[in-house]
Amino acid sequence: MKKFVLSLFLLSFTLGLVAAPSVLIRETIEVAAKVSGKSLSRSAGRTAQKALQKAMTAYGDDVARIVKSGGLESLQAGAKYGDDFWRICKSASPDTVRRFALHVDDWMPHIKRIGDDFIRLEEKAPGLGIKAVQTFGDDAVKIFNKAPADDLSRMIGYANKADSPAARKYLFETYKKGGTKFLDSINAKKILAGGLSIAAITAAYKISDGTAASLLHLAKHHPEKLLVTTSFWLFMLVLIVCFPLIRRIWKLMSAKKTEKKQLEEKKE
Repeated sequence: MKKFVLSLFLLSFTLGLVAAPSVLIRETIEVAAKVSGKSLSRSAGRTAQKALQKAMTAYGDDVARIVKSGGLESLQAGAKYGDDFWRICKSASPDTVRRFALHVDDWMPHIKRIGDDFIRLEEKAPGLGIKAVQTFGDDAVKIFNKAPADDLSRMIGYANKADSPAARKYLFETYKKGGTKFLDSINAKKILAGGLSIAAITAAYKISDGTAASLLHLAKHHPEKLLVTTSFWLFMLVLIVCFPLIRRIWKLMSAKKTEKKQLEEKKE
């Protein structure tokens, strides 16, 4: 009798261990289907459960938590990308897991090329990671991970208003030097109305780094110094602009002198 009771207890305990995972798997698939907005047939449900069981066996119990956040698409992404997908999802927020599952084919090439910093940028500024890379290049990921989240959306907006690829590139290079202070110095209304030029970027940077303020101070308190400073830079500007022309004139004059000398030598 005692042996029978013991055997029954062991059987119940074993069945309980078997049932627990199956309940977890079934509930996880039900939640994932709701996240994905899908209604699974009995056959499709069994297929999804088998896929989840296989993934959990290979990558651990965290897979169930990830699938509850990522939906059925996360199972498909995990089957396609394996450890690359599950590893990243383990440390990502539920919202990021869901977006990653939906856009895995778009995100994964950037992650493999740039690293996990790409995911961190997507968590910081949802939906802007790929736009940042497309607009400013791979370097943008590290730069904007260290910056306020609002800076990236403003930079993309200004870049879209740039009047040339050169202006767009100059905008990013200037931001790397001036940061948020530089952005705050841009006249957003004028840019949105008329576009962003290199001149406008330069003017905003001069305001942000105090150059404009220094000139105003000189104009108010030391106009004689401003005159000297302005005259010097105007002279330099004229010299830079006119130098190619002066050089060409000098070459023409030298050529004429040489030609004249050769004619005189022939006459002699």
